[in-house]
Amino acid sequence: MLLRGTISYGTYYLSNRLIIGDALDDAAYNHDKLNWIGVSLSPSLSKEVKDNMINVKSDSSIWYSDIPHKQLDYEDLALNWPIYDSNNECFSILERQSIAVDNPIREKYDSTFAFYHNAINSFRP
Repeated sequence: MLLRGTISYGTYYLSNRLIIGDALDDAAYNHDKLNWIGVSLSPSLSKEVKDNMINVKSDSSIWYSDIPHKQLDYEDLALNWPIYDSNNECFSILERQSIAVDNPIREKYDSTFAFYHNAINSFRP
């Protein structure tokens, strides 16, 4: 399953019909600005994590120095989904889909391929 999104933190209000608040606004705003197929923290949450030196790294996450963002690439914690793509099925799907797309969508695929190769290479023995 390929995922794309932004994780944020902050205040919000949840009712039976509505969810609103700063955290949701931050996640939605940055989700639209991501220039790849992946999941990462929002830039504001990433800064908070780094400033407070919170150790949230695990096998399922990776610090990636070039989260592709339409305004400014940034270093961030990202979901390390390539390690779960043991048979390269997701990568193959992305390759097939990328053939039919043009710029600027093509850039999202190129950024995703760069992340994929970086994540795979950083976890090889």
